[in-house]
Amino acid sequence: DEEIDNMNNGRAKGLKFLNALEYILQEKLKDKNNFLLVKDPLEHILKVRSFMSQPGSSAKNLMESVALIIPYF
Repeated sequence: DEEIDNMNNGRAKGLKFLNALEYILQEKLKDKNNFLLVKDPLEHILKVRSFMSQPGSSAKNLMESVALIIPYF
């Protein structure tokens, strides 16, 4: 979390959101006991998180890609 706090404001908010979203999806996984239901969105979140830490990446576009997969849950 300290590393997230040192990033610029928009990226830090995005990463905190991804952390919270991943936690919620994992909780759904526990409730539904169906790994295939939640596997792909969690993989996408991990990819987005890794791209967010790269200089020059567009936080807005990355977060929009997450927004597109979430309505299915």
